[in-house]
Amino acid sequence: MRSLIHRKLIGEELGLEFLELQGGLAKGTLKGIFNAWVAASVIDQRGAVWVKVSQLHTILRTTKDKARYLVGSVGRRDKVQMTGTNLIGGEKVLETLVRSTKICDWVNESIQSPVVARTVEYLKYSEAVYRQVRDSKDARLLRAEFREQLQSTQRNLKRQRMKRLKIRHDELTGESLDKEANFAHIRAASLYFEMADKDWNGVLVNVLTHRLLTKEGILDEGELLHMCKKKKWKTDWYNAFKRELRVFEGVVVAA
Repeated sequence: MRSLIHRKLIGEELGLEFLELQGGLAKGTLKGIFNAWVAASVIDQRGAVWVKVSQLHTILRTTKDKARYLVGSVGRRDKVQMTGTNLIGGEKVLETLVRSTKICDWVNESIQSPVVARTVEYLKYSEAVYRQVRDSKDARLLRAEFREQLQSTQRNLKRQRMKRLKIRHDELTGESLDKEANFAHIRAASLYFEMADKDWNGVLVNVLTHRLLTKEGILDEGELLHMCKKKKWKTDWYNAFKRELRVFEGVVVAA
């Protein structure tokens, strides 16, 4: 599990107004769902929404046991820990958070499962409150700022990797590296945006090699390794990438 030690915003700071809903649903229950989302939401520096597991049972309209079971099934990429301080002793405490997109998957699955109609309506309301959080002005601003920062950083990845590793050859074909060579992500930036600014999440390749990767639609290290073996290209990048990935997943990831 990774550590998320610096939150950029919490739900209470978004200034959200209670979302009214017509349709005969209990206002107290609606307020409970709304308050749970506000209390549970943590927005990182990328503008991504994370959710504290302590509020999941209310958000998902389920039991604490089932919520705990669902959290146990979450992969490392979608689960983080946030540190805090104990008001009594000042010691650090840990709280688990889950990526909001996973929460939405669970809400959607529950809506399509054989639950009573009233529960479905509460779950739809839960979805609507999430959209309030996700689309809040502050969250959108953080995403825009991160996008600009990422675009600037990505332009430097080729130079950064070349200088750090003193690369002079195409890392896949072994051919001499052209001046027009490209930085090609190993894990696609569109899917793994938290790794998009890491020079170890990529290889330097010639333009022709990059075109072949794009044509094959390579999105992660497994697909790239398969292609390299098929074409008898170099594969030593794989272990180096996995080593860096283990470090990335095991140490603190500031957000």
